[in-house]
Amino acid sequence: MNLEQVVQQYEQELIKDLQSLIGIPSVRDMSTAEPGAPFGKEVRVALEWYLDRAKEMGFTVKNVDGYAGHVEYGEGEELLGILAHLDVVPAGEGWKYPVFGGEIAEGRIYGRGVVDNKGPAILALYALKALKDNGVVPNKRIRIIVGCDEESGMECVKYYFQHEEKPTMGFSPDADFPLIHAEKGILQMKALWMGEDVGLRMSGGERPNVVPPKAEAYIKGDRKLPQGQDQITIQSNPDETKVIASGIASHASVPQKGDNAIVRLLNALVGLEIGEHAEKLKFIANVGMGLNGEGLDVELVDDVSGKLTCNLGMIKFADGKGEVVFDVRSPVTVPLEQTLQRARTRLQAEGFEVEVLSFDQPHHVPKDSALVQTLLKVYREHTGDQGDAYAIGGGTYARKLSGAVAFGPMLPGRDDVAHIANEYFALEDLRVCLKIYTGAILELVKN
Repeated sequence: MNLEQVVQQYEQELIKDLQSLIGIPSVRDMSTAEPGAPFGKEVRVALEWYLDRAKEMGFTVKNVDGYAGHVEYGEGEELLGILAHLDVVPAGEGWKYPVFGGEIAEGRIYGRGVVDNKGPAILALYALKALKDNGVVPNKRIRIIVGCDEESGMECVKYYFQHEEKPTMGFSPDADFPLIHAEKGILQMKALWMGEDVGLRMSGGERPNVVPPKAEAYIKGDRKLPQGQDQITIQSNPDETKVIASGIASHASVPQKGDNAIVRLLNALVGLEIGEHAEKLKFIANVGMGLNGEGLDVELVDDVSGKLTCNLGMIKFADGKGEVVFDVRSPVTVPLEQTLQRARTRLQAEGFEVEVLSFDQPHHVPKDSALVQTLLKVYREHTGDQGDAYAIGGGTYARKLSGAVAFGPMLPGRDDVAHIANEYFALEDLRVCLKIYTGAILELVKN
C-alpha cells in the first residue's frame, strides 16, 4: 500500500469529518445525563456521530449504552484494539478561533479536542478505511474503541470492558511519539485530622492531579506575619487576616514543573499560634516540599520509570477539621500496595486517618516486545526520528489493557496544546500521523 497516496486520497474528506466532530461540544455534563447518555447529551451526540460515520464506511459498529462504542473490521479470534476518546475538557477562555469551529488557519486546524482526542479518533477511522478500500484482509479483528469519559475518570472503558471483549494487544493514540511503554502506578489518598477550633480556615487546589496554583487562609484577628515573602499577599483588618499564596500549575506527574501554592501558604503560616495543629501543618508542608515522596517515606525509584513523585494537591481546613489530598506516582516495578502501606504507616504515625481515593496499578510493556518494536519501526520509517520508547507518570487508556501502549499523536518538539486555548493540530502533522497509524495497523495485522 502506498501511504503517500492514502494521504492524498483521504485528506480532504478526513478534515471535513474532523471539523464535523469538533463541532459537537462533547463536554461531560451530568445535568443532561440520562439512560444511553451517562455523561450528558452532547457526549452521546459525538458517539452516535462517530459510529454512524463508521457504519457509512461499511464497518460493523456497536454502542455500549452510551459509555463507549466500537468500530470493527476483519475476522479471526485475536483482537487488536485502538483506544481513543470523544469527550473533551471545557472550552476555557482566551480563544482566537471558534472553540468548536474546526477552523483552518496558519497551516493548522483549531478546536477543542482536535488533538485530545478527536483528531486521533478520526485518523484511526481513516486508517481502517484505507485498509478496507485497498482490499487488505487482516489476520485478526481490528477494533477502534471510543470512550466518552476519559477526561473525568475513565468510567467509560471500565464499563465497556465489563460488557465487551478485551483486545489482546493494541495502542492508544492519546499521548506522544515515539511511544510510551510504561506508566507509573497512581495512588490518590486523603489524610484527615481534627482538633480544637483555632479560628483558622484554609483552602487550596481543585484536583489532586494538578499542582495547585492558588491557596488561601483566613485567620481570626489582625495577625502579624512576616512581610516580603515570595508569592504571598496579606490583607488584614481588626477582625480577620487573609493570606493568599500564588504558585504555578502543572500536572501532578511532573510536580517539579510547578510551584505549589499550598506549600507556600503553609510555610507562610509558620510561627502562628494555632495550637495543636501547628505540628501537623508543618508536617504537611514538609511532605509537599518532598517531590519524590521523602516526607511519606516512599522515596522509591526503578530503572524503568525513574523516581516516585508526590504532589500535595488539595487542602481544606475549618472548625478544627482538616484534610489534605496527595497524588503519588509510583515506579512501575514497585507493587503499589507496598507504596500505599509505607505512606499509610507514616501518616498514621503523625496522627492522620487515611482514606484511599484511587488506586491504579502501574502498566508496563517491555521495550523488546514485538508490539513496541513494530510500532517504533513504523514511526521511525515515516519521521526519520530514531527516538526510543519511554515511561511516564501520567495515565492513558493503554493501562486498561495489559498488552497496550500509548502511541502518538504528538510529535517530538511540538507544543503541548491539549487542554489549553487555541488547541490545534498542524495539517502536516495530521498527514504524517495518518501514514504512521495506517502503516502501524497494517504491520500489526499482516503477520
